Formats: sequence, structure tokens, C-alpha cells
Amino acid sequence: MKPSSRLASIIALYALMLLPLVSHAFGSIAGAYVADNRPRELLFLTLTQSGHQLSGALTTTASDGKGGTAASVADVTGSIDGGNIDLKAGGVHLNGTQQGGAIALSAPTTTGYRLALRFMPTTEDDFNKLLTRWRQSLAIAHGAAVKEAAAQTAENDYITALSRELTTDVGTLQGTGIPYDLAQMDTGIKAQHSALAQIQKDLEALKREAAVRPMTRYQACETVPYAFGQTMTYSYKDMLGYAVTTYREGKASLEKRLANSPVVAAKLTKDADALQQALGTAKYRPQTNVASVDGARAELSKYRALAADAQARIPKMQATVDDLIAQAKALMEEGKAVAADVGHRANCR
Repeated sequence: MKPSSRLASIIALYALMLLPLVSHAFGSIAGAYVADNRPRELLFLTLTQSGHQLSGALTTTASDGKGGTAASVADVTGSIDGGNIDLKAGGVHLNGTQQGGAIALSAPTTTGYRLALRFMPTTEDDFNKLLTRWRQSLAIAHGAAVKEAAAQTAENDYITALSRELTTDVGTLQGTGIPYDLAQMDTGIKAQHSALAQIQKDLEALKREAAVRPMTRYQACETVPYAFGQTMTYSYKDMLGYAVTTYREGKASLEKRLANSPVVAAKLTKDADALQQALGTAKYRPQTNVASVDGARAELSKYRALAADAQARIPKMQATVDDLIAQAKALMEEGKAVAADVGHRANCR
């Protein structure tokens, strides 16, 4: 036999000897497989094989977000050529290779990346046990998440309520009527000055009427009494009286506000401290805008300064009012004496 013929016979013999091994390496892949792609999903693949043709089903189980799972099933068709596998499941194209007893596949994603999936041999019973354990862990995790969310909501509601209360406190301070009361008191004092000036003019006019010569009985008994009893008295009772009432109403309102100012200040201090403590011990980030504790305390400082200034002004303003009233009374006494003297000399009845 020629050497070349001998070599060909040897090669053919080795090929026959290796053929069973190759066939065994790429044998049937029919069976059940699982790909553990958690926490995204669990994949259960069943395949049957007829020659090079493959068919079966792919069950995709994912978390339903409520502590359980939801599954979808897609029919599978495909083929195997040597160790290369090509599958279609629900319109998705998967391809890969047989690797020992496992199947390595890759699938496209919506982002364009390829998702690597390794399917390991399993049984329905083993898969169900795996799924049961996952569902249990999902239920535990969901329960913990629900409890956590409830705790976060409760904490946020508490902080929001404290913040809202502090905002109301600040609004109370900023909207205080102390400046309005002071302005009313100032207006009353200015009006008293005007009334006093008018009474002074009325007295001068009365004195001119009383100094008329010759003095007629009508002048003495009608004109002069009218100048005092009507003109001066109107300026005193109506003009000055209204001005004094304006002042006193403002003063009464102011004193009431100042008497309540410690209560207002104490409430804001208490609410600011409560909010600061809640924020300091908070486990979660507040979900809403929170009132500024420092800003509230700054407003409280301004309010206290305003109240202290108003309290200090009351005695000075009252002293001014007392002096104006005293001057007005003195002018009225003087006018009364002038009118009485004229009436006495004219023997007016």
C-alpha cells in the first residue's frame, strides 16, 4: 500500500472514532432550564427537539411591585446547529451556544445593549421552589417598604404640621396691630392739639365779644353766652372729646395686644423649638418646604423690640394727653368766668 493511501485510511479511522464524541458534545438540549436574572426576572425555558428544530415556551416571571410576581408566557421556536442555538420567543430573537449542560443566550434590550442570559438545567419542581423563595422575599421586602413609606409619611406630616403652625405664628407677629394702635394714638394726640388750638381761638373770640362797648343787653345775654355755651363748648366736647376717644381706643387696643404679647412670643418659641427638634431627629428628608426656624426667631426678636418700644411710649403719650386735657379745661374755666362776669354785670336771667 502506498504511504499516501495508508495516511488517508488512518485519518478516516480517527474521524469515525471521534464522531460519537462530537455527537455527544452537541447532543439534544430538550428539557427545562432556568435563568436567574433577579431582581429583574426569573426565566423558565422548556425546549423540545426534533432533529435541528427546537420548540417550547419561555415563562418570564417578574415582581409585580406589590410583594408578589406576575408572569407572561411566549412560544419558542428555533434551531440548533452543532453548538449554535437560534431562538425566537414572542418576537424577541435570542442566540447563543450550548455550553456543557447549560445554554448561554443573549437578547437585545430597548437600550441597544445585549442582555446575557445563562440557562441552567432544572425541573419544574426546583423552579417552583426557587420562585416560592423569591415570592417570600418579595413579600417581606414589600412589607418593609410599605412600613417604611408609612413611617416617612407620618414623619413628613408631623413636620409639615409643625411648619404650618410656625408659619402661622410668624404671620401673627408680622401682622400685629401694634403699629396701627400707635398710629391711632398719634392721630388722637394731633387732633387734641388741633382742638386745643381751636378752643384757644374760641376763647379769644369770646373775650372780644365780652369787650364790646357799648354792651347791649342782647350782646351780653345772647351773643356772649352763645360764644361760650355753643362755640367753645362744641370745640371742647365734640372736637376735643372725639380726639381723646380716638386716642383712648387706640391705647386700649394697644394695651390689650401688649398684655397678650408674652403668650404670642411663648407660642412661637414653643413651635420653633418643636420644629427644630423634629428636623434634628428626622430620619427622612422633608418632602415639602419647611418654615425657617432661624427666620421665625428673627421675626420674634423684631416683635419683642416693637412691643418694648410701644410699652415705653405709652406713659409719654399719656402725659401729653393729660396735659392737653388740663390746658383745655383751664381755657374752658376761663371762658366760663368771662361769660359769667358779663352776664352778672348785665343782670342776665
